[in-house]
Amino acid sequence: MKDYTKSMIVDFKEVDRFLHLKLDAFMQMLNTTSMYHTVSLGLAPDYMERRGMVWVLYSWNIKLFKGDYYARKLQFTTFALFHKDIYSHRYFLVKDEEGTLIGYAVSVWIVIDYEKRKMVKVPEDVQKVYFSQFDSELTKEQAYIVESLSTAPLKKRKIQDYTFEKEIELRFHDIDSNGHVNNTVYVEWAMESLTTDEDESFLQDHVVEDLSIVYKKEKMPGGKVLIRCLLEDSKSYHEIYDKEGCLLTLVEFTWKSKSTSSTVMKKILFLLLAVFIGTFVVIEGFILYYAQKEPQEEPDVLIILGARLYGTIPSPALQHRLDRGAAYLKDHPEVLAIVSGGLGRGEEMTEASAMKRDLVSQGIPEERIFVEENSYNTYENFLYSIQIMEEKNLGLQKENLLIGIVTNDFHIFRSTLTAKDFGISAVGLPAKTPPSIILKSYLREYLSVLKYLILDRPKTFR
Repeated sequence: MKDYTKSMIVDFKEVDRFLHLKLDAFMQMLNTTSMYHTVSLGLAPDYMERRGMVWVLYSWNIKLFKGDYYARKLQFTTFALFHKDIYSHRYFLVKDEEGTLIGYAVSVWIVIDYEKRKMVKVPEDVQKVYFSQFDSELTKEQAYIVESLSTAPLKKRKIQDYTFEKEIELRFHDIDSNGHVNNTVYVEWAMESLTTDEDESFLQDHVVEDLSIVYKKEKMPGGKVLIRCLLEDSKSYHEIYDKEGCLLTLVEFTWKSKSTSSTVMKKILFLLLAVFIGTFVVIEGFILYYAQKEPQEEPDVLIILGARLYGTIPSPALQHRLDRGAAYLKDHPEVLAIVSGGLGRGEEMTEASAMKRDLVSQGIPEERIFVEENSYNTYENFLYSIQIMEEKNLGLQKENLLIGIVTNDFHIFRSTLTAKDFGISAVGLPAKTPPSIILKSYLREYLSVLKYLILDRPKTFR
């Protein structure tokens, strides 16, 4: 058995808008492989015409497992068998660069006496060219392909109601060098019959897994063809007629949904993107709303949340918090304050100690300020501040006690949400955010709120 192998790279013109290998292009690659095989055996492309004969394609049976091979090298192997000296069965197996079988096919050919216009036997000397006395048996892989593919022709069905009917006009380039429509064009037409001007969803959502096609009559240039289609679950059956009503071709596809791993991944990514956009809009909406919301009631106690120190100097963000807290305390001399913040990396004193020092420098009496210097995040700010309120009897038992939370505007929503989860009635006193960190702060706060809602809150307050 003389087989032949040729490698080809899938070009851009051979894939569809989804970069999936087009079936008609795949068939052309199979045809190209068979022609190179013939030439490699010492036969000229027109060797049959010189004898007054011509090869005529009768049918295809193709299986294609995957199609996402744009710009990748595929290996095509072909060999030929002859049946009853009349039919030539040309088999193909296709592998990717890793040697994985991605598809296989068989085309059935007959020989026509060109002058008599009748079928004749395949010349014996032509058959011998494709065989070798040293390798006459099929390999295991070849035997598998032969056993897996049926050469029985597709039969015409008796159908009363078709799902679709569509007329298609012939194009100039549909005609090949034989003077009639190229065999791959019928596949294009059959697939096109599953679309309308308004709806391409079926072809967008499905790919061909199997193809069976039988050629009944050649189509000459000009005119239109009529395609009748029956779509049933994962199969579509097509009949193609010329303008005189003569049957040209029968086609049957087996389709599979594009629920391959790559498509599933795209859907997952799209879903994640939709979730991200949705949650981002909602959460940022709350963040912005609370950032601008001034308290309608006067709080009884302030909790001023800490932020970064540069050594012992408050950062601009923290200074805005302190200024807002100091202003409120001056206007409400009866209100007490808790400054909350531990010792951060690179800081030379606790944030709470620096905050108390700053408030005192702004004229707030020390006895009105209580220091909480064990916390390292918003949750701990409230945990340890509540403990101080209990220890110092700062009105925690008071009915309708209202806590005022002083922090930067972007932080108000999460802070008041955390306070309420502790069972505290709280309002926010938003302080300005330095212009240089506004964008970063609001974007990062989205992630902080999301983390709190998904991870921290259920674990802490269950």
